[in-house]
Amino acid sequence: MRVHAQLGHRCKQTVSGEHNSRTKFTGARMLLVVSAVKLVAEIALMALLGQWLLGLLAGQKRETNMFYQTLGVLTKPFVKGVRLITPRVVIDRHVPLATGLLLFMVWVAATLTKINLCVEIGVQACQ
Repeated sequence: MRVHAQLGHRCKQTVSGEHNSRTKFTGARMLLVVSAVKLVAEIALMALLGQWLLGLLAGQKRETNMFYQTLGVLTKPFVKGVRLITPRVVIDRHVPLATGLLLFMVWVAATLTKINLCVEIGVQACQ
C-alpha cells in the first residue's frame, strides 16, 4: 500500500508545473540549436545555388567574377568537409553537388525536428 502511495506521489510530481516548465526551458534551448543548424544549412544552400547559377551566367570568366569568388568563400568550408568524407572515386566536379544534397538532407532533418519541437513545447514558444 505504501509503495502505491509513493508511486502516486511521484506521478503527481511529474505532472506538476515544475517539470513542465523545465521541459519547456530545455525545449527552448533545443529549438535555438535546431534553428541555428537550419539557418546555416539554408545560407550554405543558397550560396551553393547562387554560385552555380552565376557560374552558368558568367561562363568561362566565372573565376574572375568577384561575386562568384565571394560565394565560393561562403561554400568552401562545406565543400571541403564533404570532400573529406567522400571516397576518392568521386571526382572534384561532383563534390559541390554532393555538398548540396547533404546540406538539403540536414535542412530537411532540422525542419522536421523543429516542427516536432514546436508541437511538443507549444506553437506560441516557436514564434
